[in-house]
Amino acid sequence: MHSKDDVSDYEAELEERSRLQIERAFFNQTLLSNPLPSLKPPGRKDKENMREPASASRFVAQSGEVTRRELLYGDRIRKCRVLIPVSRRYIQSSRRKPLDKMLLEATTEGGASENLEIAWHSFAAMFGDRLATHEEPARSNELVRRATGVLEKQFCSHMRDCVSRSLERAQMGGVPSMRSLIMAYLKVHGTSSGDLEGGVSAWELAYHALRAGEVAAAKEALSSLAHFPRSAVLVAALNQLAGQPRLNEETKMKLRTEWRHEQSHVGDVHQRALYAALLGLEPTHVSNLEEWLWGHLVALRVDPALPAAIYADLQKQIAVDLGESYFMQGGASAEWSHYFTALTLTGQPERAVKVMFDAEGASEAVHMAILAHENKLLAMAPVTEELVRYESATPTRCQLNLARLINIYTKTFELTDIPRSLDYWYFLKGVEGPTRGDIFETAVSRAVYLTGEIGLILGKRTKEGGRTAGLIDELVSEITVTSRIE
Repeated sequence: MHSKDDVSDYEAELEERSRLQIERAFFNQTLLSNPLPSLKPPGRKDKENMREPASASRFVAQSGEVTRRELLYGDRIRKCRVLIPVSRRYIQSSRRKPLDKMLLEATTEGGASENLEIAWHSFAAMFGDRLATHEEPARSNELVRRATGVLEKQFCSHMRDCVSRSLERAQMGGVPSMRSLIMAYLKVHGTSSGDLEGGVSAWELAYHALRAGEVAAAKEALSSLAHFPRSAVLVAALNQLAGQPRLNEETKMKLRTEWRHEQSHVGDVHQRALYAALLGLEPTHVSNLEEWLWGHLVALRVDPALPAAIYADLQKQIAVDLGESYFMQGGASAEWSHYFTALTLTGQPERAVKVMFDAEGASEAVHMAILAHENKLLAMAPVTEELVRYESATPTRCQLNLARLINIYTKTFELTDIPRSLDYWYFLKGVEGPTRGDIFETAVSRAVYLTGEIGLILGKRTKEGGRTAGLIDELVSEITVTSRIE
């Protein structure tokens, strides 16, 4: 006869084994039902850069089809995740670089294209650091600030490049400053005939100073504009922004009134562009996507209230009203960078990752998704969903299935490079499976089941009743999966 306790223990063990079988079946189905996208042909193999295998296991030693950049990404992920042994314990190193910096290094070292490097820098600037709060309007405010910062930094780089190519015409001299850079740039690419040095107009200088993110650089020009009574509020607003990031409510209201009365008399293109930028009008001084985005975003940045609804409207315009059919008319391989940029800089990482997945494959997409997830800026879809789940009630909202994306990426090396697979699966720790089990634990269980490498992954039992360290010890300080797998 078995006691009630024995029966209860047996039932609990049976239930746990059933749960694991369900989780494994789901894991397999997730992989098998989602074939890999058509990836770009791998570059020259770089086997000497493969991480040394943790043991002589045939599963770890095989390298598989892998590009140099994927190896570099994997190396950075390992440095980010792996614990180091200290006094018989494993702890997180306090000297590691931030994840965004390490992934950017891998992108550059891996020979990424110019478009891909620009995309990575924009994504990292937007989602490479956590927000102080996710409460509105503070959340939208910070994302807008980051986006305008990216666009202004890119514009300053553009001006430097133009000046360096036309040094004789630019005649940039004196102490290097934002004002001297703008003046040199306008001597080459200016469109006005004004009363400042080099024929630059005061309105032109003021606009480019705002565009570069340093209104104070146009202080002298703003002083010369004091004799424009019909634009007195505009000049006052610019002077206000030279000392603070936002307009106050009174100035914004007066500026709106001034524009309503004077717009028919404003003939200078840069003067009109300044009104448009500060009041949130449709941008008038636009020659590319970046100018258009900046024109919309800077209006939100200087707005004293920053209504979240207006930011959501901009997101909807990009993702839904214009969408893929507008930005990617030439196909994913032709125009992905424009759509990716627009989605990234309007705070839509899930859609941006999906665009990257479709255009460049899982390798780039998965690392961007991991970066946003680590900084709590990725909306996560349940593991049973497709790669992206769109919310019909709120068109701009969507969620990304990170578990599915990581599974797709690791499928090609899950049996040939177990340490690298574990590094990626660990990002799924705490993510619930269909039976509320931990997806990371399921992935480890599956790896042990498929490869038979129990000792390599979990460590080995010693005669003294202890356990030698396995790959799992490099990731978690407390082993929670051993008993469940055994």
